[in-house]
Amino acid sequence: MYEQPIGRDAARRLIERLLPLSQYVNFGAGRTPAGEVDPGVIDADCLSLWAEVPVHHLGAAAQIVQSVPGVQHHPSYDIADDGMVGINITQHEVDKFSGTRFALCRLGIAPENAVAIADGEPDGPLFDAVGFGIAMGNATEGLKARADAIVGAALDNGFREGMHQFVLHNITERQV
Repeated sequence: MYEQPIGRDAARRLIERLLPLSQYVNFGAGRTPAGEVDPGVIDADCLSLWAEVPVHHLGAAAQIVQSVPGVQHHPSYDIADDGMVGINITQHEVDKFSGTRFALCRLGIAPENAVAIADGEPDGPLFDAVGFGIAMGNATEGLKARADAIVGAALDNGFREGMHQFVLHNITERQV
């Protein structure tokens, strides 16, 4: 499913319409200030798009995304201190669950043998796709409630902690 990109023309249309509402956007070239973006440079299909908008523009941004056939939005319910919220845009029926399961299948890894480390509410489907979910300390309370374990925050090396405690430790034990 993740091989179903958003077509170039649809991606351009979405970015053009979201720019007036956005502070930052990403269409494969990194997080870029909205004022520096030229939608015309999108010269290929995109697997996903992302926009950061003020929370009071979330409804308008959702309407823009819904007006383009075949795509869907996944808002982040983590509202930053500055009142901004991120919106991930993908092809319809593509989310972190389907993408993770697709990748695991391609790699020949059983879902119950996979681990996910995450920090945002949109990562919830990722936990459903794997056997063990680890929430970062800065994760939302909802994601922490769904997690099998909680580690330190991202800025406190939580990812490293999770990898050492739950992934590398288990690999070492299996090899002994």
